[in-house]
Amino acid sequence: MKWLHILKYVVAGVCIVGAFVGGIFFEILTDKLKKELEQENLEFSRNISVNSMMMATLFTSTPTFNAAKLLSSKAELTSEDKVAVGDLFAKILERVSREKFCSGGSYEVRPIYRYEEGARNIIGQELDSRLQCKITKEQLESYSALLHDLDRFVSESGYATLNIPALEQTFSTEEMNENEDKMYEELLLKASKYAESYSKILNRQCRVVTMQIGNGHIVPRMLAASPMADGGSLRMAKNTTPIVQDREFSSQAVVQFSCR
Repeated sequence: MKWLHILKYVVAGVCIVGAFVGGIFFEILTDKLKKELEQENLEFSRNISVNSMMMATLFTSTPTFNAAKLLSSKAELTSEDKVAVGDLFAKILERVSREKFCSGGSYEVRPIYRYEEGARNIIGQELDSRLQCKITKEQLESYSALLHDLDRFVSESGYATLNIPALEQTFSTEEMNENEDKMYEELLLKASKYAESYSKILNRQCRVVTMQIGNGHIVPRMLAASPMADGGSLRMAKNTTPIVQDREFSSQAVVQFSCR
């Protein structure tokens, strides 16, 4: 019976030693798994966007010339008529050439036909001519002065009318490139700040892995400008300067983060 008593102590000792060794092994295994989990990358992506405001410094306009009643009702053009129309556009082109913001000005006079009982009759003439103008903000006053003179020329001749469209905002290539670079820098800065924020939240080291930047696009805001002018209206020629407002640009990117 004595040996049974000794065996109990031996078994108890073995169990104690086994539990101690098992505890150490479990702790080592737990630490190892924890380190492996900590070393495992956590990757995710999100969309970010930035906006910028720009005020236009360039404006475009396409003034056009059409036949006045005197010309549109003439079945035949006399030599005097042709000379008068030629002289009118010579004055127009000479005046336009003094400025550096408009081009074009060639013209075409075509007969207007009416068909009656199989016969084709000329009932008048139509006139087609246009200017392409690109004006800086500083040239708006000169542009209005040009329109004033052109309106006076056509009114005095009686052969043509001047149609004055509203000015439209536009941006130079340099302005667009500069604004695009600025928005790209803001996207990079915003992505970097998100990485810092995620590092604090997750208690990990987070960094930007990739950033796919989409094309910037314009979100236009209201552009106040004068309406289309009536042909030959000097009053409208004086009111073509728009109320300039900012336009909003935006750019987006898909950013992938890695945290470990």
